[in-house]
Amino acid sequence: MLLKKFFVIIVFLALTSLGSTIPPNIASKIPPKTLQILDNVPLNLSKNCASALQEVITNPEILNCIPLVAILPILPIITDPNFFSSIKQNPKKLLDYLPQLDQFSDILCGVPKCSNKSVQGAINTIKDGCNEDLKEKDTTAQIAFGSAVFFSPVRDITCFKVIDKDKYCKDETAKVVLDLPNSPINITHNAIIDAVIVSVPKIICTRCNKDIVNTLFNFLNNNYLALNLLASMGIDQSLIDKTKVGVAFKCGIEFEDGIVPDLPSN
Repeated sequence: MLLKKFFVIIVFLALTSLGSTIPPNIASKIPPKTLQILDNVPLNLSKNCASALQEVITNPEILNCIPLVAILPILPIITDPNFFSSIKQNPKKLLDYLPQLDQFSDILCGVPKCSNKSVQGAINTIKDGCNEDLKEKDTTAQIAFGSAVFFSPVRDITCFKVIDKDKYCKDETAKVVLDLPNSPINITHNAIIDAVIVSVPKIICTRCNKDIVNTLFNFLNNNYLALNLLASMGIDQSLIDKTKVGVAFKCGIEFEDGIVPDLPSN
């Protein structure tokens, strides 16, 4: 629900800021219901924070690497009031939305990645403009700030593709993980995590998952801003270290050294 709220506000700010600069052929594809929802979105952000977010998403450098048109394929998803609750109740429903998510990836990954300078500029703008909102733990400001901080690894993971196949790693990972048989024992009280823990290594230790895991671990290495954000959500260094040990135990030490099993045949 919070993620949906953040995306809707971002789209609202973008549309109200860009107005007639949106090409007609793109504007015509925006679902009318979406515009109605956006018109009724209450902005609980401070004026400074709203201005900061508006400045970030209308920055020409940001628009070149995160084009507004990329959001269009997933607007029906993020404005659907039942999307997140339905996914929470039945994670496998996420597979039904992969085509829209792939359209989003096609557009986002078809433009150059935002430079480190642009991303750092966005982080600084949000941190300064939303300082009071962040202190008050406003959820929208926190998600906006977190999205900027974690943009680089998230963008990479979104764009990873299966070697020699024209499909995204996120699709392969989602299908593999969500199709795993249920664990016969309750280990973590999370059915998906338990299924991964007891899964056959050859199935879960793919090159895609290796790239995803190493991207996250490498990004977090000595990245105190990102680590502090995770710690505020209860994901401390101890848990990260345990996760690394778990990955090594499941897939072998070489999983983090560039050697992985072959992808399972489809």
